[in-house]
Amino acid sequence: MVTLVSALMLPLAAQAASKVTLAKQAYKASLLSYPAHSADAGFALIYVDNDNVPELAISDTSIYGYGSLSRFVRGTSTTPYYQGTGWTTKVGETCRLDYYYPKKNMLVGTYVHASRFEVAEWHYYLKAKGNRCTEKLSYVITGSGKKKVKFYYNEKGKKISKSKFNKQLKKLVGNQKPKKIKYYRITKKNIAKYCK
Repeated sequence: MVTLVSALMLPLAAQAASKVTLAKQAYKASLLSYPAHSADAGFALIYVDNDNVPELAISDTSIYGYGSLSRFVRGTSTTPYYQGTGWTTKVGETCRLDYYYPKKNMLVGTYVHASRFEVAEWHYYLKAKGNRCTEKLSYVITGSGKKKVKFYYNEKGKKISKSKFNKQLKKLVGNQKPKKIKYYRITKKNIAKYCK
């Protein structure tokens, strides 16, 4: 019986391993052809959805905080979940992916707008589903010095209280804590190391 169960499990394990291998091969090819604009361009392999196949996040702050997330789909192809220069929030800005909630399909993007009068730091909570990301919540820190204030918004862009914000966020991620995305410079050495 044990031998039979083990025999039945082997193809599934091999299939899962091959998906991971194919995903990393696809990411490697994509990164090697990536036109890195500066030392600010970086990548990371993260686990956004509930499987063992990593997703690829790219950040290039040299082009307006560019951030992208690709999910491995079918063989050696990748399809974008989110692309900072093509995806806009309800306030019409692009943002960089800074955090994610492992296995919860949730990411957090940040956009900072500075003027001579104040700095506004936006944080967008994005739900990854299918081949796109949808904004679910956001908050902004604005002002300067000791006069900074924070405002919270729901997915419709309507201002809400901090308690309502926290309640809605818990519905999305439970008790999971966000994990900061650690980007590595897009170099042949790093690609070989992290996409092997």
